[in-house]
Formats: sequence, structure tokens, C-alpha cells
Amino acid sequence: MTRWENVTACLSTIGDRPASPTGPWLTAVLALVAILFLAAPGAAAQSACAPTPDPSCAIYETCFAQRCPCEGHPDEYFRSYGSRYCSRFLENAGFTAAGRAWRDGTLRCLQERIALELEEDLSDGNCDCAGMRRFAFQTHVACYTQPGGSICALPPGDLSRIGQVIEAPEMLDPLGQAQMLEVARICTLTAPDDGRRAVWRGFRSMLSLP
Repeated sequence: MTRWENVTACLSTIGDRPASPTGPWLTAVLALVAILFLAAPGAAAQSACAPTPDPSCAIYETCFAQRCPCEGHPDEYFRSYGSRYCSRFLENAGFTAAGRAWRDGTLRCLQERIALELEEDLSDGNCDCAGMRRFAFQTHVACYTQPGGSICALPPGDLSRIGQVIEAPEMLDPLGQAQMLEVARICTLTAPDDGRRAVWRGFRSMLSLP
């Protein structure tokens, strides 16, 4: 029995119960619950797409790819990029404590933002595969450099690990290049000024070469 069926069954039994001073109030409350279930169908779907407390990549397959099926589309993102790189990052055991904290916070940030955008994108009943891919890449920048957990502050060893995770074809993708350039730009301004800003400036210059 669905939650809505439970609500309607409960409502249908009210008339069979003995009268009580609280009867009218109970009826009103249950009716309000019923209205809320009908008026907010996206609420249950939103919770179904919520990331798990512990780092996990399951949401890409169990929710994102199911609700926005883009298999075979040139802009498919959730399986070919999101899930794949999420798994590659989680499987890399060489990160420092700071690197693991950045990785876990970034994964959750990405999943939370995608879940919200997906609900908005599906509000008209359709999923825009190309639009979701563009949004995801744009979100990478904000999540990679979020205050208190920015890639800009990671030690060189963690940056090297990240470089090992990212595959060469992604470096050539226009959206991938754009996100790396923007991350590098932010890090030239916000990285600790202990030599790391210079590293990011060099990386940005390298990315800008034709």
C-alpha cells in the first residue's frame, strides 16, 4: 500500500469512530496531510536522491541515471563521468587526511547540487541531458573550491593523486578544460601563499597554451 493509500484509508475510517471532542481537529489534520501528499509529489523523489551520510557513488546509478536516462546520448554524464570518477576517487587509497576530507566533501557537494538541479530540470517532465552535463561541470568548480574544503589548500602529494585519477581524454574535453582553468584561476588567488599559488599559476599558464 502506498503512503497516499494509507492516508485515504485512514481518512475513510474517521466516520466509523466514536465521536470525541478532538474528532473535528483530527479530521482537519489528516485532511491537511492528504493535501500535502498531493501537492508535493517531488518531496519523496527528492529524499530518494539524497546522498548517503558516508561517501558513496550509488546515487548516480540508483537515482540520477534512472530519473534522467541519457544512455546513448552524446551528453550522457551520470554513468560515464559522474559514477566513474566518483569510484576512481574513492578507490584511491593514497590521499592524506586532508585529501580524504576534500574528496568526501566534494563528492557530497556534487551529489547534493545535482539532486537539486535534477528536480528542477524534471519539473516539466523532461530531462535535458546536455543541460545536466553542463550544470555538473560548472558545479565541479564550486565544489572543488568550496570554503573550508578547497583543492587550492591541498598539499602537493594530494594534487598529484588527483592528477593520477583524472584520465587524459577529460583534459581535452572543452568543458573539462574550462573547469580546470577556472579552478586554477581561483587557486592563484586563494591558495596558501607558501609556494602553492606559484604552482597554480604555472598550472594555469600550462592550460592556457594553445
